[in-house]
Amino acid sequence: MKHEASCTCALCVAYRAAMRQNVDPLMRKKIQPTRAIIPVEQAIAQLIEARDCYESKISEIDLALKDLMDI
Repeated sequence: MKHEASCTCALCVAYRAAMRQNVDPLMRKKIQPTRAIIPVEQAIAQLIEARDCYESKISEIDLALKDLMDI
């Protein structure tokens, strides 16, 4: 099915917006650099810290559950 220039379906609206954005240099999206590279040691440290945090939260939840089950 061919769409008309004034079609209001979501696909046509998005296509026209993308075309306008690509044509207008002021509206053109800036190319963002990919995510910053994190050293392996730092990534490991962050994951260990997150695991420790989750383990402490889980132990708090277990204690709360135990207290509620004793009631």
